[in-house]
Amino acid sequence: MTEPNASAVQPDSPAGPTSTSCRTIVVAVGAVALAVIASVVVVAVMAFTANREPETFEVLGAITLEDSITTYGLPDGFECAGKGGYKDIGPGTAVTVADETGTLLAKGVIATSYGGSNGCWLDFTVSGVPRGKAFYKVEVSHRGELTYTESEAQSGLVFSLG
Repeated sequence: MTEPNASAVQPDSPAGPTSTSCRTIVVAVGAVALAVIASVVVVAVMAFTANREPETFEVLGAITLEDSITTYGLPDGFECAGKGGYKDIGPGTAVTVADETGTLLAKGVIATSYGGSNGCWLDFTVSGVPRGKAFYKVEVSHRGELTYTESEAQSGLVFSLG
């Protein structure tokens, strides 16, 4: 009898990890970690931006003219504007907002008017006013600036002329 060739018969080696399966595991763990980090960043950004105030606000206001007005329009509602010394006040009149140093921040216009024999009511909006200034100077036409805090400017303004 001949002895089996020791080099020809090899005992079964226990199944162990190969370099390919190790690489696959490392890549999978890395992908999961990356996905978790990305999710945390997205949630943090959403939470931060959800609680932030917009960087600008609108100044809404109205002007009442009691004297020297002219009305025109339909019988159920008249448009109006100033006349005489107030002829610069009417739809399309500029409304400006400046900061405490006088730097122009935003411009708007008187958009609508409504009135009758007792006076004229003119509405305006100034959009895109930046937040964070010490004071806001609002001027209609060339009628002089009135100064407000940010909170006051956001709450709605009412002026009266005449």
